[in-house]
Amino acid sequence: MSTISSLRNRLKKRFHNYRIARYILYLTVFWLVSLFLAPLSLPPHTVENLDGRANWVDYSGKWGEMAHYNPYAAAVYFFGDFNCHQKSSRSLYFHDNQLPVCARDTGTAFGLVVGALGLFFVIRTPYLFPTFLSLVPGRIRGPLLRHLSPGAASVLIAFLFLLPTGFDGFYQLLTSYESTNPVRLVTGFFLGVILAWGFGAAFLSVTTPFPPYYPYYSPPPNSPSFSSTDSSSPSNSPHFPSTAPHSHPAPSSRPTEKNPGKEGAKKP
Repeated sequence: MSTISSLRNRLKKRFHNYRIARYILYLTVFWLVSLFLAPLSLPPHTVENLDGRANWVDYSGKWGEMAHYNPYAAAVYFFGDFNCHQKSSRSLYFHDNQLPVCARDTGTAFGLVVGALGLFFVIRTPYLFPTFLSLVPGRIRGPLLRHLSPGAASVLIAFLFLLPTGFDGFYQLLTSYESTNPVRLVTGFFLGVILAWGFGAAFLSVTTPFPPYYPYYSPPPNSPSFSSTDSSSPSNSPHFPSTAPHSHPAPSSRPTEKNPGKEGAKKP
């Protein structure tokens, strides 16, 4: 019971201290809830059979009329129309209304929330790549950092998360293959996680001040940034910096000797 209480206290402390992660979580949760609350707030069969283009508003007139009786739903659908193609065959339905975005973007919204939750466990440093890599489990991060720099390891992890979406999307685009909505939902989920991690790590690293005497490639021994029991700790890698500054000896308390030449010199 004490372990659960300790974990709860740690999570509450992180939630209070990680202000940027908290804002990112609020924003992603609001968008995910809006994807289902907007069609729920409309009468059934109000929005269906859409077929537009991505990064273009195709139904501005429809959302303008909707704004007269449901401005919230109109704003959500307008934003979805601008970012997504909203093809009916590639979208999910809720309350007999088409969701504001396609199935892949819906999966991305779920992934953004999960990725935002992970930001509360990040180890903040003033550098992007070490902050990003702290989100990766130590058993994976350690071997990577023994062979790759933090930048190369971060790019590799991001590529692996983006690969499902890229493969499914481009294979569908270049061939006669037609993906399914469950596949789009899953591949979009991985995209959302890596987007939340990338943007979250960028904001957290930018807002982390540099401690004094902060060397990038010479982390101090026994860094408190990672557990010493973790054999794959990046602190053992020459590429991973620590958030703790080097320790420096305290200035000597012995009073400085006066210059006998100046003190002993007599005024003319």
